[in-house]
Amino acid sequence: MKEFGVKGLKGECTQARFNKLLDDHRRSNASAQRLSGVAEDYTEREVLLDDLSQLVEDQTQQARESIESQKERRDQALAVGETVWAEAVQRLRQQDREDEERPKKIGKLVHIIDLMWTKTDNEIEQRKAIWEAERSGRREEQERVRQSRLVELERDRQ
Repeated sequence: MKEFGVKGLKGECTQARFNKLLDDHRRSNASAQRLSGVAEDYTEREVLLDDLSQLVEDQTQQARESIESQKERRDQALAVGETVWAEAVQRLRQQDREDEERPKKIGKLVHIIDLMWTKTDNEIEQRKAIWEAERSGRREEQERVRQSRLVELERDRQ
């Protein structure tokens, strides 16, 4: 992991500290909201943490929306492709029935289109499998990091 400008400060530790600060701030905000009518001192630290919290939430929402829009575009493209494919196959089969002189040529074309469609389906399934494998790998890595942090905390307590 790359180091920041401060020696001994690594990105992983910094990210964990940042997340802890935001979580603590969110918890304190939640408990403050439960209190009724009590005026609180609002320091610059809380203002900055509020701003950071809002930025993180905005970024998370933007990432979610981006993923959803990409998925919608991909689904629309697949739907259009399916429609075009179905129309082409239907048209070719209709031409085949109408014109008995070229059945082999049309049959080959239909076969080629079917093969192309099958290949596309297989590629999509392979991409899904790769994505799922990467996702589970990331989850396992996160769990290992969490476990190692817990072990380090236990060692520090002893």
